[in-house]
Amino acid sequence: MTIDKIDTILRTAISLGNHENQSAEWYELRNRPGVISGSEIGTILGLSPWTSAITLWAEKTGKVERSVTPNVAMRLGTLVEPAIRQLYIESHPDHVVQEVGTYAAAEASWMHANPDGICLDETGEGYILEIKHTATYWDAVPEHYKAQVFWYMNVFKLRKAVFAVVNAGRYKEFELLWDDFEWDAILQQVTKFRSYVLDNIQPDWDGSE
Repeated sequence: MTIDKIDTILRTAISLGNHENQSAEWYELRNRPGVISGSEIGTILGLSPWTSAITLWAEKTGKVERSVTPNVAMRLGTLVEPAIRQLYIESHPDHVVQEVGTYAAAEASWMHANPDGICLDETGEGYILEIKHTATYWDAVPEHYKAQVFWYMNVFKLRKAVFAVVNAGRYKEFELLWDDFEWDAILQQVTKFRSYVLDNIQPDWDGSE
C-alpha cells in the first residue's frame, strides 16, 4: 500500500532516468535548451552565494563553457549523503523514504527536479526529502535552498518538504510548507529568466564579475 502511494506521487511527473549527480548524463539533462533545474532556482532569484543569474544565463546560452569540477566540499556532500539519509530513516521508522532520479513536471517538461527522496509520513502524507551537508551553522533554511525545494514540490504536486541537515557538525531537521504567494513569485521570475535564455537576450547586470 505504501509503495503504491509513492508510485502514485511519482506518476504525477515524468521520469527522466536515474543518473548519478554530476555525471555526464545528469549534466546532459540539465543542459537541454530551456530546461530549468531545481538547484538553479536560487541563482535565478539572485539568492545563490556561489554564482549569479547572469553567469547562469551565459552558460545556458553558450556564451561561456558550463563545466563544474567538484571541489572537496561537493565531494564530501556526495559521500556523506547516504549516512545522513540513514540517520533520517532511523529517526523516523514509521516513515517511508524512497530515493528517486530526475523527473520533469507533467504540465511543463522544462521544469526538472532531482530531490533526494520522496517520502510518506506516519499519516500517509507525501513529502520531499532534501539532504544537505555544510560547515556553516544554520538556525533556518537558507532562502536559495527553500526556493530549490519549492520547485521540487511543484513538480511532484506535494505541499511539504523536510530538510535533513548536518551543519557545523550537528544533525538538524527543518520542515518547509507550501506557500502559494511565494511560489507565484518564484515562477514569475524563473519564467522571465527562461525567456531571456530562449530569446538570447542578456538580463540586467546583477553585480557579478
